[in-house]
Amino acid sequence: GQEKTIHISEAHMEEDAAKSIHEGNHTLIDFNKSGISLLEIVSDPEMNSSDEALVYAKKVQQIIRYLAVSDANIEEGSMRVEPTVNLKIQKNDRAYYTPLVEIKNIASLSAAKKAIDYETKRQTKEFEKNQEEKSTTNKTTRGWDMDRSVTFLQREKEGSADYRYFPEPDIPPLVIDKDYVEKIKKKLPELPDEKIARYQKDFGLSDYDTTLLVQDLDFAEAFEKAIGSEPSDELVKFTANLFLGPLKKQEPIDPQRINPKDFFYLFSANQKEEISSTVVRDVILKIYKTQKDPKSIIKEKGLSQVSDSKKIKKLARQTIKDNPKAVEDYKKNPNTIGFLVGQLMKLSKGSANPQLARKTLQKLCGT
Repeated sequence: GQEKTIHISEAHMEEDAAKSIHEGNHTLIDFNKSGISLLEIVSDPEMNSSDEALVYAKKVQQIIRYLAVSDANIEEGSMRVEPTVNLKIQKNDRAYYTPLVEIKNIASLSAAKKAIDYETKRQTKEFEKNQEEKSTTNKTTRGWDMDRSVTFLQREKEGSADYRYFPEPDIPPLVIDKDYVEKIKKKLPELPDEKIARYQKDFGLSDYDTTLLVQDLDFAEAFEKAIGSEPSDELVKFTANLFLGPLKKQEPIDPQRINPKDFFYLFSANQKEEISSTVVRDVILKIYKTQKDPKSIIKEKGLSQVSDSKKIKKLARQTIKDNPKAVEDYKKNPNTIGFLVGQLMKLSKGSANPQLARKTLQKLCGT
């Protein structure tokens, strides 16, 4: 995909002291959130779609997780997304900018995208009605109603200076020098984009595959553990396919359950045609779940690839007997052999050598 830089205008710490709830002639103080610091990251208005906003939010979440700053789970409240939305509308050779709307109560990243999309449509209709443009005093806050998939008004007509900062005499300004920043930079772990670039350069993996592999830090660590210290490109591609196929469904993955020896054994056995690719996918899941040795799983389940021509012939005869219509179809159109091969593979529980199965079926069907 295309790269785009989104600038951060400020990042500041916020901390709730307590919340006052006025009831009649007395006030209740809610200390529930007091003492819990929040890092608010404010970006410049450089995103042009809900898709861009989603990619940006995911990237921020991913970096925070890679740095082990937080688990950044929106659903659990350790990360919040509050998009500010307005539109640029081109009309009569002039650009109009709609009033700013900040959306709160968003409980997931997919909800953030939905809320932005809804607000885009709502603001378009609103502008057609009243032609109101943004000013320093007409920013509003709306909440996201998840059940109805709409935004609703929470606070009306705020000034743009929402934050009124007062210097605190007991807290002197904190000035961080450049040397300290450089020191921290050197200590940073490998970040997602650096990992993507390394995977592409060192292993020749595609942009799509590398992006999926590094999406989650544990997943990337498990993958790196699985390929071992000096893998061949073939072993890397083989392992990547297993991670992006059967193992992807096991997320979140525990790197502790990954042993590079298992992957190397399966890769070698597959190369020698001792086990089929179908069996590999099946066995890797069993290894991950049971932590058993691949050899014993293959032996126990009788999954070694059958390359014995007598056994294959027996399976082929049974397949032909069970599928008379498919045999007729094949005689009319040899390209339909794939179906019969599939049936034979099913009969052998994935253990037959597919190339030998194809040749045997072609022979027995008289071609």
